[in-house]
Amino acid sequence: MTRSGFAAVLRVTVESDLTIARQLLAAAGLPTADLRLDHLALIAEKEGVVAGLIGLEQFKKTGLLTIDADKWFASLGYLTQSRDSAPAAIQSTAEFSSLCPGDAVLMKKLLAA
Repeated sequence: MTRSGFAAVLRVTVESDLTIARQLLAAAGLPTADLRLDHLALIAEKEGVVAGLIGLEQFKKTGLLTIDADKWFASLGYLTQSRDSAPAAIQSTAEFSSLCPGDAVLMKKLLAA
Protein backbone atom coordinates (compact mmCIF):
# COMPACT_ATOMS: atom_id res chain seq x y z
CA MET A 1 0.00 0.00 0.00
CA THR A 2 1.45 3.34 -0.98
CA ARG A 3 -0.14 6.67 -0.17
CA SER A 4 1.52 10.06 -0.08
CA GLY A 5 4.96 8.47 -0.16
CA PHE A 6 4.10 6.20 2.76
CA ALA A 7 4.89 2.60 1.87
CA ALA A 8 3.44 0.05 4.28
CA VAL A 9 2.99 -3.68 4.44
CA LEU A 10 -0.41 -5.01 5.50
CA ARG A 11 -0.49 -8.22 7.48
CA VAL A 12 -2.85 -10.26 9.62
CA THR A 13 -2.83 -9.61 13.33
CA VAL A 14 -1.16 -11.65 16.05
CA GLU A 15 -1.71 -11.66 19.82
CA SER A 16 1.26 -9.37 20.47
CA ASP A 17 -0.42 -6.64 18.36
CA LEU A 18 -3.01 -6.00 21.08
CA THR A 19 -0.65 -3.84 23.15
CA ILE A 20 0.29 -1.49 20.31
CA ALA A 21 -3.32 -1.47 19.07
CA ARG A 22 -4.49 -0.28 22.49
CA GLN A 23 -1.83 2.44 22.47
CA LEU A 24 -2.74 3.63 18.95
CA LEU A 25 -6.48 3.62 19.66
CA ALA A 26 -6.07 5.42 22.99
CA ALA A 27 -3.85 8.06 21.35
CA ALA A 28 -6.62 8.65 18.80
CA GLY A 29 -9.23 9.00 21.56
CA LEU A 30 -10.92 5.72 20.64
CA PRO A 31 -12.24 3.11 23.09
CA THR A 32 -10.09 0.13 24.04
CA ALA A 33 -11.93 -1.40 27.01
CA ASP A 34 -13.27 -4.42 25.15
CA LEU A 35 -10.59 -4.78 22.46
CA ARG A 36 -9.87 -8.39 21.49
CA LEU A 37 -7.64 -9.87 18.80
CA ASP A 38 -10.63 -10.78 16.64
CA HIS A 39 -11.53 -7.05 16.51
CA LEU A 40 -8.31 -6.33 14.61
CA ALA A 41 -8.55 -6.99 10.88
CA LEU A 42 -5.18 -5.86 9.54
CA ILE A 43 -1.98 -4.23 10.76
CA ALA A 44 0.05 -1.79 8.66
CA GLU A 45 3.80 -1.86 9.21
CA LYS A 46 6.50 0.42 7.91
CA GLU A 47 10.06 -0.82 8.28
CA GLY A 48 8.91 -3.39 10.84
CA VAL A 49 7.10 -0.87 13.06
CA VAL A 50 3.30 -0.85 13.45
CA ALA A 51 2.06 2.33 11.78
CA GLY A 52 -1.69 1.76 11.76
CA LEU A 53 -4.47 -0.76 11.99
CA ILE A 54 -7.89 -1.64 10.70
CA GLY A 55 -10.35 -2.74 13.34
CA LEU A 56 -13.78 -4.28 12.84
CA GLU A 57 -16.12 -6.00 15.23
CA GLN A 58 -18.28 -8.13 12.98
CA PHE A 59 -21.63 -9.82 13.61
CA LYS A 60 -22.30 -12.06 10.60
CA LYS A 61 -23.18 -9.46 7.92
CA THR A 62 -23.04 -6.44 10.24
CA GLY A 63 -20.07 -4.31 11.39
CA LEU A 64 -19.93 -1.47 13.93
CA LEU A 65 -19.81 2.35 14.34
CA THR A 66 -17.22 4.94 13.35
CA ILE A 67 -16.11 7.95 15.33
CA ASP A 68 -13.92 9.68 12.77
CA ALA A 69 -13.86 7.71 9.51
CA ASP A 70 -17.35 8.55 8.24
CA LYS A 71 -16.08 10.75 5.38
CA TRP A 72 -13.80 7.96 4.19
CA PHE A 73 -16.60 5.39 4.38
CA ALA A 74 -18.93 7.81 2.54
CA SER A 75 -16.37 7.98 -0.28
CA LEU A 76 -16.78 4.20 -0.57
CA GLY A 77 -20.55 4.45 -0.89
CA TYR A 78 -21.61 4.00 2.74
CA LEU A 79 -24.61 6.07 3.84
CA THR A 80 -25.15 7.61 7.27
CA GLN A 81 -28.04 6.07 9.19
CA SER A 82 -29.94 7.11 12.30
CA ARG A 83 -28.55 5.36 15.39
CA ASP A 84 -32.14 4.36 16.19
CA SER A 85 -32.08 2.14 13.10
CA ALA A 86 -29.04 0.14 14.25
CA PRO A 87 -29.52 -3.64 14.09
CA ALA A 88 -30.07 -5.37 17.43
CA ALA A 89 -26.59 -6.96 17.19
CA ILE A 90 -25.03 -3.48 17.14
CA GLN A 91 -27.31 -2.02 19.82
CA SER A 92 -26.32 -4.81 22.21
CA THR A 93 -22.58 -3.96 22.09
CA ALA A 94 -20.65 -1.99 24.68
CA GLU A 95 -19.50 0.36 21.91
CA PHE A 96 -23.06 1.34 21.09
CA SER A 97 -24.34 1.59 24.65
CA SER A 98 -21.39 3.11 26.50
CA LEU A 99 -17.91 3.08 24.94
CA CYS A 100 -18.49 5.14 21.79
CA PRO A 101 -19.85 8.66 22.21
CA GLY A 102 -23.40 9.47 21.17
CA ASP A 103 -22.10 11.21 18.08
CA ALA A 104 -20.46 8.04 16.71
CA VAL A 105 -21.78 7.51 13.20
CA LEU A 106 -23.76 4.48 12.09
CA MET A 107 -23.32 3.76 8.40
CA LYS A 108 -24.78 1.26 5.99
CA LYS A 109 -23.90 -0.17 2.60
CA LEU A 110 -25.53 -3.04 0.81
CA LEU A 111 -22.83 -5.39 -0.44
CA ALA A 112 -23.14 -7.82 -3.27
CA ALA A 113 -23.45 -11.43 -2.16
